[in-house]
Amino acid sequence: MKKKKIIMNEMDDKEFYLYYLNDLSYIPRPSKWIESIIKIPLLKTTLEYISFNHAMASHILLSFLTDLTLPLSQPFNFAVMILTFFIILLILFPVSIILEICKKLDLFNFNFYEMDEWNRMTAGKGSNDIKHIAREGHRALCSSDYNSKVFNFDLVETLLILSAIIYERDDDELRKIYEKLKTNKDNEGDSFENLIDECRNKVYKGINRKVKDLGFNFVPLSELNSIDTLFAGMYLFEHKNDQEDQENNNVIIVSFKGTSPTNFTEWLTDFLIMRADASQFVFGEIHKGFYDNFFPKTLDETKESYPAKRMVETISKAAEKMYERNGKNVNIWITGHSLGAALAQVFYAR
Repeated sequence: MKKKKIIMNEMDDKEFYLYYLNDLSYIPRPSKWIESIIKIPLLKTTLEYISFNHAMASHILLSFLTDLTLPLSQPFNFAVMILTFFIILLILFPVSIILEICKKLDLFNFNFYEMDEWNRMTAGKGSNDIKHIAREGHRALCSSDYNSKVFNFDLVETLLILSAIIYERDDDELRKIYEKLKTNKDNEGDSFENLIDECRNKVYKGINRKVKDLGFNFVPLSELNSIDTLFAGMYLFEHKNDQEDQENNNVIIVSFKGTSPTNFTEWLTDFLIMRADASQFVFGEIHKGFYDNFFPKTLDETKESYPAKRMVETISKAAEKMYERNGKNVNIWITGHSLGAALAQVFYAR
């Protein structure tokens, strides 16, 4: 007798949205007077610019105090450090004003991914349409052949598409969720169920719609210690018992958003070029802008919750849940574009 295949329901994403809201609640909140200032866009960027200057100046001062002979022993390096500092400051101030004007006038309305446009682009190069590429990408991402050294173009292109879709978050709606979460802590306002619905149907509506066309489910993962700037999400593909290829595995793709052209905060992250000691986490030094998005500022905080730790815990729980449902292993991929690619490397190293 032929064995009947059991068709599973979609995995409930509510649990992972709760993990995400928990991550959101950890983002440091400014004092009330600073909160009122940052609601005015130009004042917000000015405050961020001043904070950036303070961080850069502190680094230079610390470098000098650590080695008072630095200007004499390494005059070229010292001069380059000072010159770089002033050049960055001179560039960023007018950039901050220009970006705010562009946002106000809605001059840059970037849409990183539209299937029709990408189909025209791939057709012009004699390639297959996006859905076909995604189907082939699925096979490669799910493969249990871990030792293949063959470069798979469909796999890479699928990761590129998902890295583009991650930009589709609605920042204005996210800010509203963040404010409601603060109210919710005082036992008022919306229930967590309502907040989850708003996250799914408003903040991440664009991402959810586009990835479902490609056969993935999406859940947000972490805001990386800041609001409406960088963040990470998970694309999930669960092996179904009714699928023909029973050798394939489940898939989790962790994708990091990169620099949005008009987001000044993300520009500052790019330009925060000092090195930070990350030996407690990745055995070396890394770009300070990247470090601050993942790890605690002091060693005393390492036992507490921080973005990288929460992300690993959530990914592990998603993988465990998938394995429990169908007994298949879970392939985990990490990707990102631009600044997101740099964050992906740091997270993978962790």
